[in-house]
Amino acid sequence: MPPLRFKDSSSAVQRQVGMNDSNQVVIYAADGTTAKINLEKPLPVSAVVALPDAAATPTAAQICNSKIFTIAASAARDFTLPTATSILLAVPGYVVGNAWDVTIVNTGAAAVTVVGNTGTTIGGSVTVAATSSATFRVFISSSSTVVFYRK
Repeated sequence: MPPLRFKDSSSAVQRQVGMNDSNQVVIYAADGTTAKINLEKPLPVSAVVALPDAAATPTAAQICNSKIFTIAASAARDFTLPTATSILLAVPGYVVGNAWDVTIVNTGAAAVTVVGNTGTTIGGSVTVAATSSATFRVFISSSSTVVFYRK
């Protein structure tokens, strides 16, 4: 298939789109500049993490790869998020706007509170009530911020 050619509406520079050896879409401009778009899936298949009945701080890899956490909280427990930096490092080739879901299933008799960390914030209720679950949309909002939006 021949490369796609087009003109940017904001300039008179002609551009061409192609694919490089690293499986990235590359936009080439006549002035020699390029922009790359990663097409690889940044997140692998999910697994379930059974947390102990204690305060928990899952790793960034668990947040990015596992996506389902279970806990039987017998007393109030904190679920502290990893830092945004560690999450971003765990998502190779991330793009601002990448998002995925993380679910916390609390089968215990007490509440679990989701606690933010450096660069991670929470939108919506932070409490996972006893014998309930909560799903959060994890959203990469910048190169230093990850937001967990309660669904």
